[in-house]
Amino acid sequence: MSIRNSGKPLVDLSDDGEGPSLVKDEPVDEPVDERVSRGRHDDMYNFQLARQADDPWYIAYQDESTQWCSQRMDLEEKMANLGDELARKNLMIFELKRIVEEEKKNSELIRKEKLRVETDLAVFDQVVENLEHELKVMGEEKSRFICAVLLGVIPVLAVMWFW
Repeated sequence: MSIRNSGKPLVDLSDDGEGPSLVKDEPVDEPVDERVSRGRHDDMYNFQLARQADDPWYIAYQDESTQWCSQRMDLEEKMANLGDELARKNLMIFELKRIVEEEKKNSELIRKEKLRVETDLAVFDQVVENLEHELKVMGEEKSRFICAVLLGVIPVLAVMWFW
């Protein structure tokens, strides 16, 4: 790209790594007075551009400005990455909260089931104790019955044997 005045380039702004440079004067077809009156503002602007291109302070300013833009883009990218990371962590927190609530429900169900099993076990223990007592009572009754039978049958058998 070049800046033109009366169709002729005054400053070459091509991207050749050297920055803007003045183009050598070429013969102009129109009179100088007309060109100066019509393009004085353009010439001053072009001269200022050429002067800035050679000014080390301006070059340093441009470099710093480019560096700031680069740093700003890096910061914007980092902020976007942090935003993504924050969203991921928020999802993880939400998932962990859901898991904790689910575990609380499971814990409550387990507690209720444990209480039910303990109650059933206590009932079964009572049933076993009752059965043991009944067996003991029945055993005693059977023993008494058997003793009575034996006490009644043995003399009869003895008499029958000896007879």
